Formats: sequence, C-alpha cells, structure tokens
Amino acid sequence: MNLSYGLAKIGIATITNASTQFADSTDLGIQTNFQQNTVLIPAKGSIATLKTTAPTSAGSGYSLPLNGTVLCGVSGGTGTGAQVAVRTIPSGLIIAGSSVNVTAGFANFQNNLQLAFDPEATDPYTWASTTSTGAAMPDKVTGPVTTTAITSTGGSGSGATFLVSVNNGSVSKVTVSAVGSGYKIGDIITLTVANLQIPMNVANDNGSAVAQPTRIQGDIKLFLTEENITGQVTYIENILIGGSGYSVDDILTLQEVGSSQIGTATITVGALDLGQSLNSSPNNIYPRAIMISTAGATAAAPAEVTVKDLAGNSVTMEGLVTGVIRPFEFTQVTLAGGEPAIGDITIYY
Repeated sequence: MNLSYGLAKIGIATITNASTQFADSTDLGIQTNFQQNTVLIPAKGSIATLKTTAPTSAGSGYSLPLNGTVLCGVSGGTGTGAQVAVRTIPSGLIIAGSSVNVTAGFANFQNNLQLAFDPEATDPYTWASTTSTGAAMPDKVTGPVTTTAITSTGGSGSGATFLVSVNNGSVSKVTVSAVGSGYKIGDIITLTVANLQIPMNVANDNGSAVAQPTRIQGDIKLFLTEENITGQVTYIENILIGGSGYSVDDILTLQEVGSSQIGTATITVGALDLGQSLNSSPNNIYPRAIMISTAGATAAAPAEVTVKDLAGNSVTMEGLVTGVIRPFEFTQVTLAGGEPAIGDITIYY
C-alpha cells in the first residue's frame, strides 16, 4: 500500500509488520488538509467591475427619488441581464411632454366684450377682445385649442418652450415642448401675454385653418417640481446582477426600471467575474477502488469483501476476482472469513 499521502488505518491493536505504520481507527479516509478552496464559476461574461464608479456619460432621463438611488437595467454591449443601482441628481433639463403646474387660475376672457347686437342675425351678438397691444382679435374660435410652442422667460435656465391648452380663454393644461437647459426644481417660469397672443393656425368653427391669437388675460406663471426636472447619473452605487455574455470595454446604456423616460447615461465594463472562492473543511479523501490479491479468486469462484460506504452502510461486494480493480467509495473493508492478511487487499485513492 502506498502511504505517501497519509496513514493507512486498520481496526486491530497489534501491528504485525514493523515496517508499516498504522493508526487505531477503522476510517480509511486521508485528511489532506483542513481548509479547501472551492471556486464557484459565474455565468460566462458576468460583469464584476466597471471602468469607473462615475458614469462614462451622465446623460439624462432618470427620476429623482428622495434617497437618490435608481434601479437600472442596461442595453447594448455583447451580453444581457445586468442590473445596477445608481445615484441621480437634477440635470437641468425639463422632462419633455410633462405637465407643469400653473400658479394661478385664468378668467374666461375669450370673446367677452360685447361689440354689437343684431336681433336679425343668426348669432345676434357680435363679440370682440383685444390683444396685449389693444388690437382687435379676429373672429372667435371655439375651444379647446393648443398653442404652438411658446417661448418662456425666467427661471435658472433657458431655451424651454411650452404648449398651452386653452378652452374658451381658460388654461386647462401646460406641457413641455422643448426641454431647455440649466433649470432647477422650484423655478418660476413665465409665459407672457405678448408671446401667447402671437397668431397661429387653429381650426375655426367650420374646420378651416385660420391665423388666430390665443386669448389669455395675463401672463402664465409656471412652477417646476421634481416631476418636471429629469435626473442625470452621478455615481454607480452597486452592480446588483452581473448578467452574462458581456465583454471588457462594452459600453452599456442605463435604462431606469419602470420609467417611461428614455435614459441616455452610459457605463463601461471594466472586468468580468472570475468566480467566488469558498472555504470548506475538513476535507477527507476516501478510497475510490479496491482490488484483492488473494490467490484462487476466479470468475467461477469469486471472493467476497464487506465494506462500509460513505453513509455508514455495510455492503457485501460479491464477484471479486484476483487482480481485478473494482471502483467503489468506502470507509472500511474486511474479507469474508476474518481479518485480511497483509497484501490481500489493495486500496486505491
């Protein structure tokens, strides 16, 4: 028996061969070490790190939650399935298509000036209203109508334009047309009467298009909230799911989970996951095969060996033939009829 990897063990008290070292135990396992490292291989191409904790491009198109943390999936690159947690701050851009709070109500000012009365006419009243310069308005237009993009003033930024929905002179909704830049939460933005009363093409009563100013009595004041300002990514907080199939230097675009906005921030893959090392101990290696050397054990008259498997069950192995290796994992072994003589059994690890 080769003892170079550990101690051979038998359950007898007397050593009959002085050149062989035995321990008083029936367990044939060899304790190779007390701590074995086991590497768990992740999915191929799983993201382990990014090039930097800052985004490659901060972009825009993300919400601004109170704690700043946003869950994002990714698109692009060679893989799928990755998710990251990021931090966002205001980008200064107003969310396109979002509704903006109007700070005050507006009186029904359209066609509210009686100009003349004609009882013979189909519509006996003739109405008029004036522009901000005092000029007369064209013929009346029934609402609701939505203006073309109106230029704004005020606030911390510039460049934003808005669409104003008007029904008979009353503002029903204001939505963002152009996002501008540099705006902040809490900004007050003004749409002046002069800009609102620029003529535009709207549908007349009979459906024809006419150049018609919007009839608004005063300036419109808009108040920007966190629901109007889009966020940009400032910090990559954590890689939640590494996904699979990615490559180093893949550039990935972040898309906020559950958001209708289209995110534009990007990140770059730094390194792929090589696996996590776990420790397990102790680690015993048990015999993997057995061979008997007893003379006369043939296929016609085979020998029997009783072993204990790794679960502690006694198993009688029949049909052993001299010199033939039988694979089997076990912890103890005896030959039928008593203790085996030295050399009768060869154990393979």
